[in-house]
Amino acid sequence: MTDFHKALAHVLKSEGGYANHKNDLGGMTYCGIAYAFWPSWKGWPIVTGLVDEGNPPKADNPILAPLVMEFYRVNFWDKIRGQQIASQAIATYLLDSAVLFGVQRAVRMAQEACNGASPNWINPDGKMGTATVGAMNVANPVDLLRLFRQIRIDYHKARVAKDPSQAVFLNGWITRANAQIT
Repeated sequence: MTDFHKALAHVLKSEGGYANHKNDLGGMTYCGIAYAFWPSWKGWPIVTGLVDEGNPPKADNPILAPLVMEFYRVNFWDKIRGQQIASQAIATYLLDSAVLFGVQRAVRMAQEACNGASPNWINPDGKMGTATVGAMNVANPVDLLRLFRQIRIDYHKARVAKDPSQAVFLNGWITRANAQIT
């Protein structure tokens, strides 16, 4: 059984606390939750209140921590069926990818990687169904992660080629894609 808390801890190491980078398409973010994409998140009134007071919240804010955990569980972990994935490393990497790209794109990337690492071919449709979970669970996890990493890196490079304003993030994205998962 995979551990949501362990996977989330990995994601939050990369996401940090409050940020508002001018080139970030998500705009204001807190622990990776982008206001531009998640304006109704329950934590925004607290975050914006602290920012308005000149005290942007740190990643370990005890008032926001349960809201962050609920957000990631409901919007990502449950949708990727993280608890059904046999490998903690694969579940963690898929969660991290879903946070960066959205669930459907991350699942499609994982399905493409599965088709190179699993005996079970699956249609890369971006839907996290039983066939996808099954293919992940019989795949060689080392091969699956290697292929998944390369797909992520290729996507980041293509994104920067399409929108050069995102080049400022490329090294960080590649470092994150290559991060060791335990």
